[in-house]
Amino acid sequence: MANREIPSLGPNADLSHFAPLDAPGIPAVIDPDDPDGLLRAGEWENGLDVIVPMWPVPPPDGETDTLRLFWGTPAVEVACHPVTGPVDPSVVEFPLQVPKAFLDTDGRFDVSYKVDHWSGVPVDSIPRTVTLDSQPPGAGQPLEALLLPVDLEHGLIDQAYLDSHGGIVELRLPLPVYVGAEDGDVLSLYWTQTLPPTNGVLKTKTITQAELDAQDVRVQLLASEIAAPGTDGVFHAVYTVRDLAGNESPYSRETVAAVVLGQGQGTYPEAAFPDADRNGYYLCEHKPWEGIRARVPLTRGFDLNDRVILLWEGFESFNGVGPIAGTKGRFEDRVEAADLSAGFLDIRVQPYTPYIEPIVAGSAIARYVVIKATGLPGLSRPGLVKIDRRLPDGSRCGPARSQPQARETLWRRFRRAFE
Repeated sequence: MANREIPSLGPNADLSHFAPLDAPGIPAVIDPDDPDGLLRAGEWENGLDVIVPMWPVPPPDGETDTLRLFWGTPAVEVACHPVTGPVDPSVVEFPLQVPKAFLDTDGRFDVSYKVDHWSGVPVDSIPRTVTLDSQPPGAGQPLEALLLPVDLEHGLIDQAYLDSHGGIVELRLPLPVYVGAEDGDVLSLYWTQTLPPTNGVLKTKTITQAELDAQDVRVQLLASEIAAPGTDGVFHAVYTVRDLAGNESPYSRETVAAVVLGQGQGTYPEAAFPDADRNGYYLCEHKPWEGIRARVPLTRGFDLNDRVILLWEGFESFNGVGPIAGTKGRFEDRVEAADLSAGFLDIRVQPYTPYIEPIVAGSAIARYVVIKATGLPGLSRPGLVKIDRRLPDGSRCGPARSQPQARETLWRRFRRAFE
């Protein structure tokens, strides 16, 4: 830094014609142009550093000016520093500090200094306003959970929903918005299967004053972000909010959703198909046009009135490859006392058209979502059933072709042995 230039004044010169002196510098102020002087959170935990610029007329040899630092309104002296001449021309500033004891209360405060010149004429500085804000958004309490779209039934995110909504799941902040919400707050969204989150922030969003005025703050989950973990299952959307000072809220309460995109495994056991043969085939003798019964085992953690949603899709091959358009279906039921006693819940896939009829020599995959009374969903592993409606003459069995069952059964079983 360049040496300061000392004005050529007489030996009895004082500072009165330089009043007021320049405002002090506050390194912790985030934006030097901010008239409120918002301070970075945590930068005054051990006291607030203040830089006082060297005043225009330093004390001459053997004389002493007294530098006094003031805080608040009314101003209270919080530091004092004597400066005895001669002052080295390389000295351009003096570091002082507002003690921690004065920084326990949030709010706006003025910082100023006074130089008691050796000539006996005191001169004050221009005050610098600073703002202390140590409270995180939400006043330190967990923020309320994000709201799922009203048309996202049961919190179930599947490909059909994404396709019909432009590949977006739009989450909203609940109303009223959190305490202390301000323009420029930054929302950090986590999309996780573990709580608290062990993965990093998925995305951030800066909240605007226009959104706060409209009471409508939204954050979008994109299809690519939902699919990125590479697995289906129960996911939690949680968020934090960081204000301009850098104070960050605790994790919010979680929003729970079930992702069913045909990726990975669930945690509940797969559905069974009790009417299929021992090789897992549904044949003409099983009359698939009367519906296919999927059995949900109630073996772990099921309770009365739990909702079960069966998700069904047909495929062109016997191993669940090549989805058939138009065969996706949802079938919902509720667990009753008789189901708990039996140890299973049967859900019938019907009507025949459109869910079963397009499957001629292929398969279907069924998964189920469990919606607990608490609202928390769970997802099963996929269960597969093979469907073969071909007849020896090249035709297909169906509601109007139910007679040649015995011949078909022997022929089909023989042929399957070599497939």
